[in-house]
Amino acid sequence: MADVDIPDQPLGRDTEFLRRLGVPVGTYGAAIEAALVHALDPARADALAPTRPWVALGPRNIGGRIAALALDPANPSTLYAGSAYGGLWRSRDAGDTWEPLGGPELAVPAGAVALAPSRPATLYLGTGDPSYSTAGRGLYRSTDGGEHFDRVAAPTAVGGAFYARIRVDPRNPDRYWIAGRTGVWWHDPTAAPAAGFSQENVTGTLATSVDATDLALDASDPARYRLYVGIRNQGLYRGVFTVATGATAWARVDTFPAPIGRIKFALCEAQPEILYAVHGMPDTAGNADSLASRVFRSADGGDHWEATAARAGDDGNAAWYYMALEVHPTHPEIVAYGAMDVFLSQDAGRHWNKILDWTRYDLGDRAQHADQHALAFDPLEPRTLWVGNDGGVSVSRDLGRRWRKRSHGILAAQFYDVTVHPVFPFVTGGGLQDNGTWVGFGGGTWLHLDGGDGGMMGFEPNSTQRFLVTWQGSVDASGTVTHTGLERSVLGSTTVAYGPGIRYLNPLPDVPELPSPPAPTPITKARSTLTMLSTGFAAGHTPIFVGVVEHHPGRANHALVGRTRAGYVTTDGSTFTVLATGAFTPAGAAVSALAYAPSDADNQWWLGTDQGEVFFTADANATAWANVSPPGSAGLRIAAIAVHPSDPQQVAVAVASNPGRLYLSGDRGTTWAELSGRTAPAAPAADQLSPAAATAVAFDPQSPAAGPHTLYVGTLAGVYVARNAVAPTAAAPGPPAPAWRTLNQGLPLTTIQNFAPVTVRDSGGVIQRTALRCATMGRGLFECDLAGAPAVRLYIRRRVIDDGFTYTDPAILALADDPRLTPPAPMPRERAIDIRIDAPPYSFFEETLDGVEFDEDLRNDVPPAGQRNVVYVQVHNGGAQTVDGVAVHLFAANAPEYLETLFAIWHAGGVAVPISSRLH
Repeated sequence: MADVDIPDQPLGRDTEFLRRLGVPVGTYGAAIEAALVHALDPARADALAPTRPWVALGPRNIGGRIAALALDPANPSTLYAGSAYGGLWRSRDAGDTWEPLGGPELAVPAGAVALAPSRPATLYLGTGDPSYSTAGRGLYRSTDGGEHFDRVAAPTAVGGAFYARIRVDPRNPDRYWIAGRTGVWWHDPTAAPAAGFSQENVTGTLATSVDATDLALDASDPARYRLYVGIRNQGLYRGVFTVATGATAWARVDTFPAPIGRIKFALCEAQPEILYAVHGMPDTAGNADSLASRVFRSADGGDHWEATAARAGDDGNAAWYYMALEVHPTHPEIVAYGAMDVFLSQDAGRHWNKILDWTRYDLGDRAQHADQHALAFDPLEPRTLWVGNDGGVSVSRDLGRRWRKRSHGILAAQFYDVTVHPVFPFVTGGGLQDNGTWVGFGGGTWLHLDGGDGGMMGFEPNSTQRFLVTWQGSVDASGTVTHTGLERSVLGSTTVAYGPGIRYLNPLPDVPELPSPPAPTPITKARSTLTMLSTGFAAGHTPIFVGVVEHHPGRANHALVGRTRAGYVTTDGSTFTVLATGAFTPAGAAVSALAYAPSDADNQWWLGTDQGEVFFTADANATAWANVSPPGSAGLRIAAIAVHPSDPQQVAVAVASNPGRLYLSGDRGTTWAELSGRTAPAAPAADQLSPAAATAVAFDPQSPAAGPHTLYVGTLAGVYVARNAVAPTAAAPGPPAPAWRTLNQGLPLTTIQNFAPVTVRDSGGVIQRTALRCATMGRGLFECDLAGAPAVRLYIRRRVIDDGFTYTDPAILALADDPRLTPPAPMPRERAIDIRIDAPPYSFFEETLDGVEFDEDLRNDVPPAGQRNVVYVQVHNGGAQTVDGVAVHLFAANAPEYLETLFAIWHAGGVAVPISSRLH
C-alpha cells in the first residue's frame, strides 16, 4: 500500500461508540448510571469472584485519550490526568508511575480536574467529556489528594454530565466555578454543597442550554475577581465577581470575527491582564466549528484584542474536538497552542513554531501523538511543558525541543477488540480508538501494525507475523470508497533512518542490528508493511467504522469480513466473495458480528447485523444461509455471537440495546430463549442481567456440551457470569432463567467491548489452563484465569515470548526464532532480556527508566574496562493493576555483558518470591 496519512474522524468515533452500544444520544448518562448501580450491589457478586481476579495486561506503551491535566502548584511532580473513558489517574513522581483514583465505579469519562491552590489536597473532578456524547456521573470532590471521593453534584444537577473546566478560588478551597454544557455555575462555601450552587447569568438568558467551553479566573484583586467564560456560538464574556456580596456582573468583551464556535483561552498568572484566546470557525465547506482561528491576544484584561500571526502547518480540522491553549504562568510572551500538533510562540504570538509533530508517532516516537486536549506549564520549572492528547501524556523539559512520553503507567487504552492467536496464546492483538491496531508477544510493550481507528483483527494460524487488520476506511463526498478499511499487515525487520515514507516502526533494541554493515542510523525496528485488500468488494458495500473481521482458527488466508449491506469470505487472503445471506432487512444494515463454529469451522459460520438479524450456514456458503434471527431482536444491534467450543448446535447472542438482551439456542437458532431474566419467565430482580447493553458474550472453554453452561457477558459496567444457563431446543423450549452474578474482582467498571477465550493445551491435547481476556473502552486489556490465580505473579522474561506461564505445546517450544521478525532472528537463550547493561554515554535524559523505555530503547552495551555502568533489571508483576513495576537498576564497576541470574529472589511484602522464566 502506498504511504498515506490516515484521516482523523473524531465525530465518527462518537457516533460509532454509541451505535455499538445501542444507546440513543442523550440517554448514555442514564444508561451508565443504571449499569453502575446494578453492578456495585455486593449481593450480586459471584461466589468465585475473590478467587478469579482480573489482571491488567496493558498494553503499557499505548496510553489513551487524556482530556484534562492538573499539576500540584507546590509540588509539580504530583500531577493528575483525566482520561476519556478510564477515569482519573495520579502520579507522584512526574509520570514515572501512575495509579487510578476513585475506585472501580469512577472509570468514567473525565472532563475537568482542578486543585485548590491554597490546599492542593482538595481536588475536584468533573466527569463527562464535553467534546463527545459520553456523559459522566456528575461532580466529585476529594480532600485527601484523590484517596477518597464524594459526589457533590449528580449528573442531573449543576454542571450536568459534561464538564469543560473547573477553577478554584486561590484563597478559599471551597469556592469554585464550573463551565460545562449547562452553562456556568459557582459554589458558595457558606452553604452546604447541595444548596451552595448557583447558576451564573452570563449571556442575559439563564438557561441550561448555554454551552460554556472554557473558564479562567483572575483573583489578583482580593475584593473583586475577574472571570472569563467562552460560550459556544456566542463569544467571550467577562464577569466581575464581588467577594463581599457574591454577585457577578457580566459583559461580552470579544471582538472576534463571526461565526464563533468553541472557545479556549488562557491568562497569565503573574500578569493576568494578558490573555490569549482561540475559537472554532467553519471550514471552506461550511462545516461549523471545524478550523481554529488565529490566536488573539489582549493586554488589558479583554478590553481590546489583536490577532497573532498565522501558524504554518496547522492542519487541524476538528476544533470542536481537539483544541488547547495555555500561557506560561510567569512569562506572558510564551504561549502554547494545540490542535492536531502543538505550536509554541516565545514572542507573544508574532511567530509560531511547531514543536510537536504527530506524524513522528508512526516513525516510532511515541511521545508525539495527534489530537491535543490539555496543556500545562510547570509552575516551578519554566521550560517544562506537559501535554495531554489521544496518545496519553508527554512532557518536554526544553519547551518542545525533545519530548518524553510520561503515561506508560496509565492503562487507559480504548479497545474495540481483543483477539488471541489460535496457536500461540501468548500473542494478543486488537484495534483501538485513534491508536490503530497493535499486537503483543507476551510482554507489556506491544508493536504497532496500523493506524487510524483500529477495529477487529485476525491472525494467520501458521504465522506470528501476518495479520488481517481493519480501520475506519474512507468515503469521499460522492460516496466513492477511497479506502476499503481492510489490510494485510506483515511484520518484518528493517534498519532505517527516520524519514518520510516509513510508517509504523517499532523499536527493537534487543535484537542484532540489521543490515551489516549498519545503515546511517542503525536502529533495528519491526516495520508493518501494509497491503490494501479490495478485490471482490462491491461498490455499495462500504467499510464499517469499527471493522468487523473473523479469521478461520485453523486455515491460512481464510476469513469472514463484515461490510454494510453484506458479508464476505476469502479463502486465499486476497479475493473476497459475497456471502449468500440475501439482502438484509433493512437493506442498508451493516454486519456487526461474525463467528466460526470452533468444532466445525470449515462449514458452520454465523453472521449478525446491527438491525437484529442473525444468519447461519452449515455448508460454508455453498447455498443460501438460513435467517435464524431471535424473536424480538429486530431493529437491535447484534453485538456478539459465541458458538460452544465443542458442540456447534449451541450458540449465544448478545444484543446491544437499552436494556440489553442475551439469547441462547441449543439447536443452531431454531429455538431461542432470552435469558436476561427480564422477560417471561422473569427471574427475581437479584438474578437478572445488567440493565445495560450486552456488548460481548463467551462460553466458558470447559463448559460441558450437555450443559448447564457457564456464560460470560460484557456490559457497560463490567462482566456478568451465569453458571446455570440451559440451552433451549424444540423439545425443551422453555429453560429456566439463569442466575446472573458480577465477576469484577480487580476489574474497573467500564464498558466491555469484546471477549477472547484462551485455552492452553499440553502436548497430548489436554487442557492445562483456561482464561478469558476482555477489551475495555478506557482501561486497556484484562485477563481472568478461569481456574483461579494467585494475587501476585512476579517474573523476569528469559526471552521475548515469556508471559509468566508454563507451556508444553511442541509448537510453542519449537519457537527458537524471534516471532516478531521476518526473516526470523535467533532468540537469545544465554541471557534474560529483562536484564540489560547501559554503558556510557547513557541512553536517557532523566535518571528514572520505565518499562517501555527499557523495551524500546535500552541495549545491552559492552562496558568499557574499568567504567562504571548501569545494570537495569525489569520485574513483571502480573497480579497488580499495572503491567509491571518500574525497572530497577544497579551500578556495577565491571559487570559482564550478559547477566544470566542477577536476582534469584525478589522480596514482595516481606515474602521471598522466586523469579525465573516460567516458559520452560
